[in-house]
Amino acid sequence: MGSFAGHVLPGSFFIAFGLWWWLHILAMIAKAQARFLKHRNSRKANNFAFEFDFVSTTWQKIPLPYLRAVPVEPCLKAIATTVGIFGELTRTDWRLIDKHNNFWRLNNFAHATMFAMFLISASVEILRFYSILFLPPATEHVVSSLAFFVVGELFYFHIDGRPELDQRLHILIYVVAFSIAIVIILEGWQRKCFILFVTRTILVVLLGTWFFQVAHILYGTHPWQDIPSNRAFVVIAFSWHILGLLLTFLCSLMVASVFVRMRRSTCVISLDNGSLTRDATELDNLMITE
Repeated sequence: MGSFAGHVLPGSFFIAFGLWWWLHILAMIAKAQARFLKHRNSRKANNFAFEFDFVSTTWQKIPLPYLRAVPVEPCLKAIATTVGIFGELTRTDWRLIDKHNNFWRLNNFAHATMFAMFLISASVEILRFYSILFLPPATEHVVSSLAFFVVGELFYFHIDGRPELDQRLHILIYVVAFSIAIVIILEGWQRKCFILFVTRTILVVLLGTWFFQVAHILYGTHPWQDIPSNRAFVVIAFSWHILGLLLTFLCSLMVASVFVRMRRSTCVISLDNGSLTRDATELDNLMITE
């Protein structure tokens, strides 16, 4: 992973799956808003609350009839992590000990270990989907949390003996990774807490974007010098990543809200009894459901 591509590839992995989860979040919020507007305009349910029919899972289904019966996301995780493992180990001769009986190429084996944890997590999701493993529902959350914990642990000890700028960059990686691990384990405990799912999604995308930032700083066309001003700006840049993600997600929520209201405005209102003669069925069909 000590290269530009070595940081961009896992970063792309986290960003892709994080954005995929965010699309599901937008769909669930839009569906809940459509349901809320429908009942708010109905005289039958004046006290209808804005609520979600949500149960946390570590992966999301593809909203297509012929793909809903297949665990596509876990399969993609398994393929990507397998490629990552072989990509790391094929750069060595598969030996952990050199001719002097000392451990070597530890970075490659550490990165392969990280990929292996996510491979195990994806395998558990697949086996539970096909009822091959009979384990409690929160098992997937525990294994996924352990995968991110291992990421944090590996990067925590990854910084020994490295330049101070390099250390500061990787400290922020393991801080985010440990935070994700904590959120996922809480999500498995409180499986109906929608906010935890949103938090997990934002943190995973943040981890991916920060991998890209580390690649640019250390291995870009103009690597940063290890000077105090650059080290100080790293923290500001990390805060800007958080700010940018929050603004992006808030804007996407606003777009989804406008879309729902525009769809609702196309409903035909009966003048005889003042109720809707056409509800948001078409909108609901567009939404992703479990």
